[in-house]
Amino acid sequence: MLWNSIITSATTVFKTQEGLDMVSELYLERQTEFGNADFVIEKALKNIKEETKWSNENLPVIEKWLDNYLKENQAKIDE
Repeated sequence: MLWNSIITSATTVFKTQEGLDMVSELYLERQTEFGNADFVIEKALKNIKEETKWSNENLPVIEKWLDNYLKENQAKIDE
């Protein structure tokens, strides 16, 4: 299905709340133009929500670990 390919390709880069808001807004503004492809947009929105949730929960932990790791290694180099 053409819509599936287009929508999936266009929305897989969105992984933040800002991206979710942009796609949601576009969907609401042009909802009548998608016809029977509504389920594809809804699936894309669900995927973006899941990615956003994962990012919000895990990226701070990963960033903290990376900062600590880099600080420890820099301290070893400086010795």
